[in-house]
Amino acid sequence: METRLRLFLLVAAPFLLFVLVVNLLWEEPAPVEAPAPTPSRSPGVPMDPGDATVGDLDGPDPATANQRVLLPRSTPASLTTVGGEAAPDADGAGASAEGAGAAPPSGGQVDPDAIRAAVNDVMPDIRDCMNQWWAAEPELEGRVVMEFHLTPAGLGDVFVLEHDGVPFAVQTCFSAPIYDADWPRPASGELAVKYPFVFFNVEEVEGQPVGEPPDEPSEELVDTGS
Repeated sequence: METRLRLFLLVAAPFLLFVLVVNLLWEEPAPVEAPAPTPSRSPGVPMDPGDATVGDLDGPDPATANQRVLLPRSTPASLTTVGGEAAPDADGAGASAEGAGAAPPSGGQVDPDAIRAAVNDVMPDIRDCMNQWWAAEPELEGRVVMEFHLTPAGLGDVFVLEHDGVPFAVQTCFSAPIYDADWPRPASGELAVKYPFVFFNVEEVEGQPVGEPPDEPSEELVDTGS
């Protein structure tokens, strides 16, 4: 009996091994899920402030209080619409966006009156842009401090130093008017001019005369010595 069992195992072993190998080779492997691709942003491409529109004023905002941010030289195309619709026309009645105040220039390189004149020249275009925002957000108001770099060759870069209550998307109302304006030029060196702007909708400010900002900050002129 023992001899027959050994003979059976000796004959059957190769067959059993063959069946086992075939089963292993033909068994379907479990599917492997590829990892989801990781979103990426091209190096050096900042968050586009134009992603924020009226109705999305809490969107991307690269400028925060006491953070120096370069003012873009052109207005993103997405800011020509309000909430996905064409920006409404507004007659500007009761709306005010004013620069205010004056201080003697450091070193006497630029006449403050010339700076005020340049600001007055750009205010109509800035106010027209702000009226579109006020039409959708009547309670929008705040204060923005800009820094203009004046050089013998003309206006250099402009920075947003501070902003209170005014989203960065709204501040692009400054871009084209400010960079296209005729600014005074120092005879030599570079002059950094800090200038505050106050935004408010007069229709929302009871008893506030049209064209008069609620406070009267003054600009600072600082010679960079360059």
